[in-house]
Amino acid sequence: MRGDDDGGFDPVQIGEGILVNHYGSILTRKPIKLDKDGYLDIDPAKDFAYICGDHMTAKEFKKKYPLKKREKER
Repeated sequence: MRGDDDGGFDPVQIGEGILVNHYGSILTRKPIKLDKDGYLDIDPAKDFAYICGDHMTAKEFKKKYPLKKREKER
C-alpha cells in the first residue's frame, strides 16, 4: 500500500510495486483486482479500516488462515 503525500499516514493506493510512501503490505487469501497498470486507488475513509493490534508475519497468517483443500488445487 502507498501512503498519502502529506506524510504517508493514510493509505491511498494498493499496487504491485510500491516504491514511494510505502505504507505497509497486505496479506490476503483472495486476489485484489487492480487496474491495467497494477494499481487500485482507495479512499482511506471509505475503503480502509484500521485494525489495531492485528499485526502478524506471513508465517502467522498462514497458520491462522490455512488454505482449504479446494483452494490448494487452483
